[in-house]
Amino acid sequence: MTRAVLDGPNGTSRFELRIAKPKPKDKAFLDGAAAKFAERMTQAVAGLRSMLEGQQPALAVEEPALTQSGGRFLTEPVKSGAQG
Repeated sequence: MTRAVLDGPNGTSRFELRIAKPKPKDKAFLDGAAAKFAERMTQAVAGLRSMLEGQQPALAVEEPALTQSGGRFLTEPVKSGAQG
């Protein structure tokens, strides 16, 4: 199985899932599994599309300032519990 993400027109993306041809003994099982997989992927993409179409642009939120370092590990090396 191989997954590929390809650039599409107008900034879109195309997702491909490539599966090798099954052995004859596995074909019946994989046909049924592929049908269920296709149904679930169609539902997932529809849900994702509805979320993206209804989504408002995110407002930029300022990140909080980082706390000042306490200076630990600057004066002595980090010690591990390993005996050596």
